[in-house]
Amino acid sequence: MSTPIRTLASLESDDAALAEYAAAFKAAKLQLRAIWADLELGEESVKSEFDRIACKANDVWGEAVTSAQQDQRELVLSIDEATRETRSIQEELGQGPTDKEDKDEGYSSALTTNARYEKAKRILDIWKARKTERLELLRNVNAELVRLLDLLGIQCASSQA
Repeated sequence: MSTPIRTLASLESDDAALAEYAAAFKAAKLQLRAIWADLELGEESVKSEFDRIACKANDVWGEAVTSAQQDQRELVLSIDEATRETRSIQEELGQGPTDKEDKDEGYSSALTTNARYEKAKRILDIWKARKTERLELLRNVNAELVRLLDLLGIQCASSQA
């Protein structure tokens, strides 16, 4: 029976992970050689089997890289969407980014993709809150205007409907 490989994330360093992975590979290779010797497989068959196994292992690692790259692309798209939505809210409010946001954007390429996402999300949340505050303020001003017009006995078009 082969020695199971602990999850690489549970190991303390990349070197330890690689050493354990290599040890498990060597143990499996020895077991396979013993089994195939017992089955009297020829050297060409053994080589062919090792090549097949190596291709499968490479495919698994390749799929993991492809999956991680897809996750990264999706996060970049989320950053772009949050940035677009922030700009849209800023335009609605007739405001641009703050000096700090302008300054921070210049450094965003130095941040990790996840850090850029968290930052874009934070900035978007700030602007959403500003928009909500502005809408509430406008509602209050509008209500006060309607109240004042009522006091003066003037009907506005919105209150006639």
